[in-house]
Amino acid sequence: MLPTDAPLPRNDSERLVFRQSWEPPVELDCRGRPRAGLAASWSRDSTGRTWTLVLRDGLTTDSGVPLTAADLAGRWRSTDVAVAALRWAGVGQVVVLDSRRLALTFKAPSTELPALLADPALALPQAVHQRPELVFRPAGPDPRDALDRWADLLETSDPVLLEYAGRRAEFATLVLPWSRTYVLVVPAGQPALRLMSDSDSAGFRAALARDVVRVESRGAEPPFWWDAPGGCDSSTRTAVASAAPSRGAIVYPGDDRVARDLAERVVALAGDRTLLARGAAPSELPDRIRAGNDRAFVLSLPRNALVPCRELAGIPAGATILPLVDTRSSAVLRHGAPPLTVEWDGAIRP
Repeated sequence: MLPTDAPLPRNDSERLVFRQSWEPPVELDCRGRPRAGLAASWSRDSTGRTWTLVLRDGLTTDSGVPLTAADLAGRWRSTDVAVAALRWAGVGQVVVLDSRRLALTFKAPSTELPALLADPALALPQAVHQRPELVFRPAGPDPRDALDRWADLLETSDPVLLEYAGRRAEFATLVLPWSRTYVLVVPAGQPALRLMSDSDSAGFRAALARDVVRVESRGAEPPFWWDAPGGCDSSTRTAVASAAPSRGAIVYPGDDRVARDLAERVVALAGDRTLLARGAAPSELPDRIRAGNDRAFVLSLPRNALVPCRELAGIPAGATILPLVDTRSSAVLRHGAPPLTVEWDGAIRP
């Protein structure tokens, strides 16, 4: 993975690699408590709208020269993912105060440090000094081969692989926080599914986790960040026609086995013989969601969203979001590997 790549990962493997050398302004531990990242300290003004960051000593740019607050602000302004994250999080302006301090002013006040400041979109590549690096190996067709080739760490939800590691004395297994919530998204204008009257039941969700999902899961548990008051700017949400013709399909990401199993169960419970579960290629899925012409979608959302409005931007305005199950992975760690910390979103960092 090149240091010029955007730090927003597309999967768990990329997330694991990025966290080894990319640092955001602030890191959030597994309980959501902030700790120093690029910023050594932070403070808010009396309104709660402006937060000031003080960069830590020893930061460098890509070329190895000392990093200033102006460099960091300039990087954000020139990087598409950072510009989008700032906009979605409601940042009105970023002001450089001096060589080590910069201030972010938000549209809405907050008494808690905004989670945006821990987002990978605002991270910079930093040499990881005084941290032993983990050994990575390509997983290949059978991820057990990576463990046999002396990989220090493997993140997985595969029960077969976890059972294999559990029989090996050289490995320890660490259960990670709940990190994904699978939801049923019904676009506005599509008829309700019969199961929707039961889907708000904890028992219904628990049954899905117990009987349908083949990785570690539980019935999705509130609170759900998309229900938080305030919401997002409606201009960031796609509008669809209220009478969009249905294609009669429950669509899911074609490379996601959990989503496929859930979509097939939704079809079985819907009581509609014309309804099908249909996988979509990753390149095709965003356009299908925005169009809203399918009956419903089974999607995976972050359990904890650092920038909630970014996660909702691709879901049509007015859509109904029904939580189904939460899932989590485990880390298989070789004894003697470097110490690790687990972050709020379930990611692992040395």
